[in-house]
Amino acid sequence: MTEFAHEFIPARAAHSLVDRDRELDIIHKAIFGAGEETRVLLITGSGGMGKTFLLRKVLEMCRERGRWHEAGRLIVPPTPGEDLVDFFHIRTHTVAGFTREVWQVLGAKKAGMQTFADALKRFEAERFHLGEVHRELSKAQDRLGESLLEDLNRLTKKSRLVLALDTAEKLLYEAGRIERELRLPPEETSTLSRLKETFFPRVRNATILLAGRPESDVLRLKSELEKELGDRFTHVDFGNFDEDSAIAYFDAVADAVYRDGDVATAEAIRSISEDTRRVAFFYTNGRPILLSLLIDYITTQGRLMDEIKDSLEEAKARVEKQGWDNVQSRIEKGLLTGILERVAPEAGVIQSLAWARKGLTAEMLAELHEMSREEVQELLKRLRVLSFIKQIGDTYFLHDALYEMFEKHVLQRVPRERREKEYTTITNWYARAIDEARKALGDALMKPLEVRGAAVGQAHARLARLLVDEMHYRWRLSPVWGFQAWEADHQEMYWANDSATQIELDDDVRAMLRETPEEDQLNGLARLEVELTLLLHRLKRMLLHAQYDEVSRICEQVRARCDGLSKPSCQLVGARMDVLRGEALARKGAGLAEAESALKGAIDSLQKLDVSPSEFDTWRRDITLAEACNNLGYLYRTMGRYEDAVDTYGQALAMWRRLEDEEPEQTRKFGLRAQHANTLNNRAWALAWTGRFEQALRACQDALEMRRTLGPEGPVAFSLNTFGLIQTKADQPHRAERACRAALNIFIRLEQPRGIGLALTALSEVSRRKAELEAVYSAEEQRKLLEEAIEHAEKAVAIFSEEVKESAQHAQALIELGCAHRDLVRILSGDERNTHRNLGEDALRKAMEVAKVDPNLRHLGIDAEVNLAWLYHYAGDDKAAEQAAKSARESACGALNLGEKEIPTKDRRLDQSFLLVQLGKIELLLGEIALQRNDLVAAGEHFAASLAYDERYAPDFRDMRRGLDKMYTLLKGLNADEFKEILKGVNQATENYKNLSSPTRMHAFLEESFGLGDAGKA
Repeated sequence: MTEFAHEFIPARAAHSLVDRDRELDIIHKAIFGAGEETRVLLITGSGGMGKTFLLRKVLEMCRERGRWHEAGRLIVPPTPGEDLVDFFHIRTHTVAGFTREVWQVLGAKKAGMQTFADALKRFEAERFHLGEVHRELSKAQDRLGESLLEDLNRLTKKSRLVLALDTAEKLLYEAGRIERELRLPPEETSTLSRLKETFFPRVRNATILLAGRPESDVLRLKSELEKELGDRFTHVDFGNFDEDSAIAYFDAVADAVYRDGDVATAEAIRSISEDTRRVAFFYTNGRPILLSLLIDYITTQGRLMDEIKDSLEEAKARVEKQGWDNVQSRIEKGLLTGILERVAPEAGVIQSLAWARKGLTAEMLAELHEMSREEVQELLKRLRVLSFIKQIGDTYFLHDALYEMFEKHVLQRVPRERREKEYTTITNWYARAIDEARKALGDALMKPLEVRGAAVGQAHARLARLLVDEMHYRWRLSPVWGFQAWEADHQEMYWANDSATQIELDDDVRAMLRETPEEDQLNGLARLEVELTLLLHRLKRMLLHAQYDEVSRICEQVRARCDGLSKPSCQLVGARMDVLRGEALARKGAGLAEAESALKGAIDSLQKLDVSPSEFDTWRRDITLAEACNNLGYLYRTMGRYEDAVDTYGQALAMWRRLEDEEPEQTRKFGLRAQHANTLNNRAWALAWTGRFEQALRACQDALEMRRTLGPEGPVAFSLNTFGLIQTKADQPHRAERACRAALNIFIRLEQPRGIGLALTALSEVSRRKAELEAVYSAEEQRKLLEEAIEHAEKAVAIFSEEVKESAQHAQALIELGCAHRDLVRILSGDERNTHRNLGEDALRKAMEVAKVDPNLRHLGIDAEVNLAWLYHYAGDDKAAEQAAKSARESACGALNLGEKEIPTKDRRLDQSFLLVQLGKIELLLGEIALQRNDLVAAGEHFAASLAYDERYAPDFRDMRRGLDKMYTLLKGLNADEFKEILKGVNQATENYKNLSSPTRMHAFLEESFGLGDAGKA
């Protein structure tokens, strides 16, 4: 036997369960006495209670040759040591990671779970292609969870499943101080939500063992499971040994040592007197891990600690006199001394592990100890059986109790130079490992698209784990350095759509704050800035889940706390909070004036903020500024302020481009490039609304090319849809259709409802615009196209009213639905015409109501009312048409601050300039009505005003061209005398409309179209 084996043999002993008959009886009944009803057992106990040991023993007893085994009756993880789903791993904190882990511990392909295997393969590609589409990723994971349930429930028709889930406390993240003050509950992993809401209630014929430390949040979980599962749930409080059990524990260890071949050590343990055992129980409170270490100390040191020499009465008197904490501290120090003074190489490994709460791999240990990997692996093979060593995957850890003891009694007391040496060595290893992981991820991102998804997922998971661990050690070496790593890594994980790693990073920071609860300054880092940053990170995740009201309320409530920071930090943190509030209001589509104020205020503050010479703070400022400009551009687009949107998106583009150029990390470049492409696509759409179609198409094609290079199809689909929308606006519906249908097909495959709604709205307009081509399509074909448009629009309305509640998109879908009915009214007659009139009117009036949620959506309400006026005209009700048109004109002029008969000058900037197009449509309608009444002078005046409004908006805009086509059709049959009347009206317009001078665009049109050479003369 090696020196190491002699030194640590008590801790090596794999002894039997002691004093766990009650727990085993409860578990046995839950497995064999519950019929086919699923039972969930929550086993709670402090660190060192042996919860993991119990889980593995139960599974061992259920497997072949175990004393609970019954052939064909149970489904149990087949491989010892790989039989637990451990929530210690970040990868298990997502539904995808959890379901994969269950599949693997059950034997993967051997378990007959082909449905899940196929679904997992699909998800790996789907996850990549969802790209930045955050909400839909969670839905894709839910579908994966459904496939696991389907397979499990098929397997459990004949046999009962026994599944063990460990470290349940990692499923919940304790809220920080400010979060608690705001009454925000602890964040949950998506796995926990799935377990509570779906997995536990719906899995059949199973016994689920869920073990965790009795933290307050785990006890909250206990209450929730009791409420949800009723009698199917049992809580097992896994407490310390009682005195008799602690005495028996010594003999259990001795028996195990004897079986391991060390008779002398076994006899030494058995010789420990009952009185000494009682004293040991008293000082350790019956915690198995401490008893194990104490037995180890007694046998390896060959002597008792001074405290253990006490009689039980003396022990109690010592505690009463010296205080429990002081006595226990001396005992813990003595136990650690017994470990630190040993000279075997394995002892050196244990000492290294004490510095590394995130664990060490064989590769890391080889570097730390200047040994070969093979030598380290041989050491670890012997270490693996120690009771205070845990192996999770390829990483080794000390027991939690030992970490706490080392931190309290050793690490906090060593010279700073020693701490720096240890943590610098560890962080240097991580820096190299992260460089390698980034290279692997970069290589994966360049693979062919068909194999890229799975490769990227694996490479990203490796990088994410390394970043979390490195940030932890950076923080312990220097909180300022750790803070910088935390912020940079969190931003990268946000761009990568990895919420689980974001939450893990934040939870690690909260844990380190709890270690120093009274300190306001953390070696040059303000605690308040850390706490507010934690809140900012959480608010960003809340935005992804559409919690707009909550985010806005919290930002407004907490904003004043930023004043407690130094000026640069106050400005930066405050601006970030304003950006989040502005985005929340903009996404909701209400409080848009407040959103504008918040975003503009943030941009102004950030532009004035001087953070030199800090490269890190400059980077944070510029990232925030780019996000703020992009969000403000989105807001302006929502408000119909397209020129402002174009300008603001342009500012964001310049910043994304520069940040991308300056970023040295290739994998972060991908994240920045995705943001660049997103803003470019948004700007293309805004450009289209200003009538600059060629420029819009170029920008959209650039964004589409960038997104195709990046790979994920979700963002590609958005660019395809934007490309189609621009083509539709440019009167190219046939070209538009292909792009919009391609987008729709991708959105359907990815099950992305928002994208589906947008694509359906776009396709509705495509079909409607095609139906306008009377020279191409027959009346029957036009009718079919419009019926198709109605079908698309109805589906879009359902999505934006039920699944994705966005006021602006809901109103636009309703307007499109109303327009499709309107155009059918134009070509139908009789009862059918009346039916579609009513349906169109209903849709357009609903759009007007939706637009009332915020004054800045009034442009959508005006759009709906203008289309309602045209609907009435097509239905033959010109009185109602004129009334609606004049009402819309009043609203549009009011919004633009124009007189009723005023054409704005070219040097005047208008916030919602697209309303000029609506005024052009109104004048065109009033001119057509006047012409039908044979009031040619009035018709000429309205037509002249219509073209003037359109020309002021954009000289070659689509609606200008449509207006000219419409007028040509209406006027081409007039005789010379009638044209004179029209001209009289055009000239009259120059007198009646402010800022309209002769010759007008209408004069030029009459000359170009009908050869009226003197058209421009009075």
